[in-house]
Parts: sequence; C-alpha cells; structure tokens
Amino acid sequence: MIEYNTFVFNAFGVNAYIVYDETREAVIIDGAVNSDGEMSLLRQFVSSKGLQVKYIVNTHGHLDHICGNDRLKAEYNVPVLANFKDNDLIENVGREAAMFGFRMNRQSLPDQNIADGDIIKFGKSSLKVLEVPGHSQGSVALYSEAGNFVVCGDALFCGGIGRTDLPGGSYAQLIKSISEKLFTLPANCKALPGHGGSTTIGYEVENNPFF
Repeated sequence: MIEYNTFVFNAFGVNAYIVYDETREAVIIDGAVNSDGEMSLLRQFVSSKGLQVKYIVNTHGHLDHICGNDRLKAEYNVPVLANFKDNDLIENVGREAAMFGFRMNRQSLPDQNIADGDIIKFGKSSLKVLEVPGHSQGSVALYSEAGNFVVCGDALFCGGIGRTDLPGGSYAQLIKSISEKLFTLPANCKALPGHGGSTTIGYEVENNPFF
C-alpha cells in the first residue's frame, strides 16, 4: 500500500512529501530542507520507517523547492529527477534569491529529465508525471492512481492557483494545465499542494474562484 508523509520546510513553508510503500522504497518530492534541523527531522523519519530513498523529485525549479537537492543527494546518493525545462531557473537561482532579499548557493542541475506520461517506479508502486506548465515552464504534478492522490507542486492550491508573474509563468497556460491535467482526475482524488493544506480535485472544480 502506498503511503505519504508531509513535512513543512524552510522560510517559504514548502510542503515536502515522502512517498513509500510496503517494500520501504521511497521517493522524496520537493525535499526542501534548508537547515541542519530540518535535515535531522527528515533523516529521523526515514530511519524510523526503515526507508530506502530511491529518488529525489522536484515539481519545479523555484528556489524554495530545490534548496535541499544537494544536501539530499549527499545524504542518500540518489539522482534528482525534474523537468529540464526549468534548468534555467536552477542555473539562475542566485538571481531569484536576490529578488527575495537573500543569498543562496547554486544547486546542481537535475540528473534525469521527467516528462508528461513518464512513470516513476519505486517498490511495488509508481507515480505518473503530468506536465502542468504555467507557474513555471517545467512544472509537473505526480499522480498516484493506487493512492488516489496527486502532488501538485505550485500549480494548484486549496482555493487558489500558483503565481504566474515569475520568469516562465503564464496565467493562460496554467489555467489550461489545471483544466486538462488535474481537473480530469477523479473528483475524490486528494490534491497535495506545494504550500498550505490539502484539498480534493472535486472541491476545486466546484469551488476554486479561478475557474
């Protein structure tokens, strides 16, 4: 059975997810640890569950979601998976950090590209990659049919959508992505956003003010 655990990391309040199953193989999604204390919390959870981390996956390339990549790679010696369309954001993360008034060390580029329809396999489970550009050009969501949940990144929030005023953003593109890729999932599918509380696809179809 596929399960997940949520952590909230760094000053931006990023939801980091660890997804795993009975084989104890696991995937870390947006593991945005930005301090020794946050890394310790994640490490303790992985150890307590006896998990073997197989991949680190980014939903997109903004600094708040990628800031833990190199630390996690060093800890678990596994590849980072992301859509390469956001590589320019990762390469210019220092410039993005300056927009928010602080400094950030450059992170390594992802090791493996993931694109629409790709299947990320771990243990007896899998996550399907859905490209949802609009918040950034390389934004993806990760759908578990077996678990009936989708990790949305910053595309869709409870009662909202991701901002589109950052480099690579497009309001029209994001609305199209959500309508065609997320709102077509089952109504009772749990939507796990990059920030804030969870919701369901059905609730957002009926109540999200942007639609």
